[in-house]
Amino acid sequence: MNQNTVNGLYILKTALTRSRNPSIILLSIFVVLSTYARRMKNISHFKEIVDRFGERIIQYPLYPHILSLLYKEIGTAGAIEQAVAFAKDALQKLPNQVGVLHNYAEAIIHARENGSILGIPFK
Repeated sequence: MNQNTVNGLYILKTALTRSRNPSIILLSIFVVLSTYARRMKNISHFKEIVDRFGERIIQYPLYPHILSLLYKEIGTAGAIEQAVAFAKDALQKLPNQVGVLHNYAEAIIHARENGSILGIPFK
């Protein structure tokens, strides 16, 4: 391990030990790791993170947004429809969050481009 990894692990261990709410730490780590995997286009790793740890953060309003991003990246017709459903759920939970609004619009566009009929007027 290099020194940065050792320092990062020490900081993480210390934060988890001292935190009054370790689930917030888990949420933070989950978001960072899933964002990194998505940005690196490592969708299988992104899915693995969600599959392994998603249950533990399901209560947070950001979770449907992460799921929407995952299903949008998977890109199959069924996954895109799930992406729209999760994006809509995220929008209801976080209506003023710009990234959530952008993702919802983008998910609908992906669905329309792929021929999905979502029951949403397209003008």
